[in-house]
Amino acid sequence: MKLYSWFILLVCIIPCKYGISGEVRMKIVEGGEPKAVIILGERPTWLERHAAEELARYIQAISEASLPIASCDKWRGTGREQTVILIGRPETHTFVARLTEEGKVKLSADYPGLDGFIIKTLPQTLVLGGSTDPGTLYAVYYLLENFCHVGFFQDGEHIPRRSTITLGEIDVAERPYFEIRQYLQACAFGYTTSYWEWGDWKRELDWMAKQYLNTMMVDWGHPEWRRIADYARKLGIKTILPGAGLGEVSEEFMREHPNVRYVKMQWIEAKPYFVIHPSDPIFVERGVETIRRNIRTYGTDHIYNVDPYAEQTVFLPPEEVRRMRIDFARATAAYIKEADPQGIWYASGWALLAPPWPEETAKAFLEAIPEDMFYICDIWADENPIYRKYHYFYGRDWGFGVLHSFGGDDTMRG
Repeated sequence: MKLYSWFILLVCIIPCKYGISGEVRMKIVEGGEPKAVIILGERPTWLERHAAEELARYIQAISEASLPIASCDKWRGTGREQTVILIGRPETHTFVARLTEEGKVKLSADYPGLDGFIIKTLPQTLVLGGSTDPGTLYAVYYLLENFCHVGFFQDGEHIPRRSTITLGEIDVAERPYFEIRQYLQACAFGYTTSYWEWGDWKRELDWMAKQYLNTMMVDWGHPEWRRIADYARKLGIKTILPGAGLGEVSEEFMREHPNVRYVKMQWIEAKPYFVIHPSDPIFVERGVETIRRNIRTYGTDHIYNVDPYAEQTVFLPPEEVRRMRIDFARATAAYIKEADPQGIWYASGWALLAPPWPEETAKAFLEAIPEDMFYICDIWADENPIYRKYHYFYGRDWGFGVLHSFGGDDTMRG
């Protein structure tokens, strides 16, 4: 069983090695003049170039000095004492590869691993590299935050002002605690982001990268959804696609398909409606069609959100409701896997909370889903945890959620 971090709970990084000496070993900026050059690999990835541009942008904001950016195949030293800042991985950067081969730097896909990164000083050299592309970007943000004292806050940034930037000895290797570091949830973007423009989304996505977050829900109805999703994926942030939902159907569909098994449902006091019972074969057929259509429209990061009848009244006897929920688990897992063999089902634990499920129903529901394709998030775990009631979701992967604002609850939390 894994515990995943969730939403804005940012316990993402664990230090492996960390050291700073008081001796200044290298100059980045002196008296407002650049004393370093940023060097990328011969064919840097988009994210490596973005990391270099971000470092240069913040150094200039701090000191007004503009650090040049060059590729290692075109850079030819100045003959003067100059700090070189290497940004990249051994697979993309000849200089970084050479340092790893010589044993001066330890960096690979396995070390630190996941989206981990290293920051290491050598004589007149600073290495910023990750086990993955996002890890390389995280290295830059970590350096800026912890050694240049930039503050990355959600409501704005703190940029210190100084004309000289120097670094002592640094030897940092860090990796995330959690593979999935997820942010946003349907309530969050449903109540807020429909009013956002592209600039608002871009600031939020950049902030997410600075907090090492790598998975998010998106308002796919937003007019800028393609731009949002494309930029998120460039930053290494996976987007969650909607699944086929509850199988809601129109009256016209019911007239055209009289032999399908339907169930009456109602959300709070809204008008009742009908869904296809998940035991009916057409439930899976429609699910496959929906997932494939969403993939064609939005692309995919292979994660699909389907919540099992959250806040719904089901007009069936209790034992029939129990069987329907278990059928829903099996059928939803089946249509996701058929539509996308790499597909992962993400569900909100809110469904088990409102209305509360009997423990035996929750256990049977969760155990009906293959372990390797599912995770569930207890999205209000800070105040109303259900992971305890449901025995840590009976061994399924799950996330601890903090819900900051929903349904009129707008209390600020630290």
